[in-house]
Parts: sequence; structure tokens; C-alpha cells
Amino acid sequence: MRIKKFDKYSVFLTSTGRTGTQFMARMMSKMIDDFSSFHEPGTLWFTRPHEWLEQINRYGLYHMTIGQARPTHSMFKLSTDRYTKKISDEKAKEYIYNMRKPLIDDVNRKIYMESSGHIYALVDLIAEVFPNSKFIFIIRDPRTWVRSALNTIEYIIYKPLDIDFLNISIKAKDMNDDPYNELWSEMSIFEKYCWYYDKVNSFIMNKFNKLDNVMFVRFEDLFNKKTKNETFKKLLSFSSHFRDGFESKYEFKADLLNRKVHSNANKKKFPKWQDWDNEMALTLKEHCGKWMKKYNYGNEPLWQKKIANNKIEFIEKPTG
Repeated sequence: MRIKKFDKYSVFLTSTGRTGTQFMARMMSKMIDDFSSFHEPGTLWFTRPHEWLEQINRYGLYHMTIGQARPTHSMFKLSTDRYTKKISDEKAKEYIYNMRKPLIDDVNRKIYMESSGHIYALVDLIAEVFPNSKFIFIIRDPRTWVRSALNTIEYIIYKPLDIDFLNISIKAKDMNDDPYNELWSEMSIFEKYCWYYDKVNSFIMNKFNKLDNVMFVRFEDLFNKKTKNETFKKLLSFSSHFRDGFESKYEFKADLLNRKVHSNANKKKFPKWQDWDNEMALTLKEHCGKWMKKYNYGNEPLWQKKIANNKIEFIEKPTG
């Protein structure tokens, strides 16, 4: 089967979400010439009603409502179905093309950027549908990621709006070969997020290791005062130069990096990792330890003290 393709110069940024994807979409379009960027296009965000009319006009009412639970209209649902092998890669590529055609037809600038945590299980397929593409992978310290995900309304995974029978998100209980399959119903939402972080990053990394057009970035390096300027300059250069020699001019604007987009820093209720008990620290280590080691997280003496035990010990109550 011959797949349909876009010849558009394009940049796709992905992650687990809660890594500044919305911020990146807005800031990069202000610094690169002939550049249009979008944050999770075609997605119904309850907290952004000002975007609904434009989205409905472009994608249709069905797409923006009922369609969000179908792989034909939701990149996130398509990622889930591809991850769980409920859909073939050929069919997934067809859906990717059909979902993005209305938007690509409207973009009159040379470079198209999509910043989205929804495409995590589709990156290698997107590379085929968009052959003139580049990818950016942002990873975040799992300790601050879990906290951020638990504290934001828009992150609905494993929360009440993530209706179980719709199978919108991946779950260990739906995977017979997953070691947490039978434990899923007993796991706290905190542990489920730790599990999700590992699964998403593992899938992305596995696919990106086979591509040569990927830039890997730590979230912390994008927002740390000492490293953010140089890190962002590298991102701008990477996103504006393509294999065939095409390039677009860019201008780094340091003042824009001080603006916050979708920050809920004053509404956080789930505690910082410094206030976690040892059991929580060990739970996160169990699922995310390899990522912390790979990306140099968790070297703080306090964290090392929390995970000093190799396993969680339970004290048996005396009998008799």
C-alpha cells in the first residue's frame, strides 16, 4: 500500500506532556521566520474555550467531540491503539495523513511545527508521512513530572475523564505481557503515573534511536537560568535547517523565555519530592530509576537517603 505524504518542512516535538510543549509551540514561532507552530492541534481543551470555534471550523464538530475517542480523529487515541497493537502501522499512517491534511492545507508558511505529547507512539510513522521532518524529544525529571501531572486539571490520564471503557490511554491491565498487569487495580494514581512515564519514554526512545533527525533535550536545561539560552539557541538552529539545504532565518529573543504558558505553580497540592515518604521514593525508583540514571537526576543526598533501602519493608503484626 502506497502511503500519502506531505512534502512540508516540519518539526515535531514530543514527550510525556507537562514538559513545556505549549510554551515551545508559542515561543519558537516568534523566533523563526516562515514558521507556524501548533500545540496538540485538533484536541478539545476544556480550559481553552476561545479556541473551540476555530478548531470546529477546521476539523468539524464530530472530530472535536465524539471523535476524540476514536483513532481516526485523535492522535492520543491513535497512539494508544498503536502501542497496544490494536491497529496496523499502515492504517495508522493513513489516519495521521487524514487528520493533519486540513491543517497542512491551511499552513502557508514554509515550516510546520507540532508540539504534542499525544504523538508519542507515532513518531516513526510520522517520519514516513512527513519525510522532510525533524524531531525534538524532551525528557523531564520524573519526580517533578509526576507532581506536575497530578496537579494540573488538563492532564486527565487515569483521572475521572479518562473513562475506562473508551481505552483512551494505555494501561498495564490491557497488556498481558506487562509485569504490572494483575497489579493495576491496586496501584495508586501516583504509581500509575510512574508506570506511564516509563512506558511512554521507553517507546519514544526505542523509535528515536533508529532515526538520525532527532534532538534530545532535558526539560530542566530549557528552564534553568544558566543553561536555557544556549539550549534554546541549539533548538532554533536545529529546527530551522533541513537536509536538502533549506534553512530559515531565526533570531533568539531571550526576553520571551521569561514568560510562562499554562503554569499552575500557585495551585499545586501534591507535595514536592522532598516531602515524599520513603515508600513513594522507592515506588518511583522502581519504575523510573533507569531514566534518572541516564539523564543525571536524583543525585541529591536527601533523595539518596530516601531510596537507600533496596525494597519496601512491611512489618508484620504479631499474632496471638
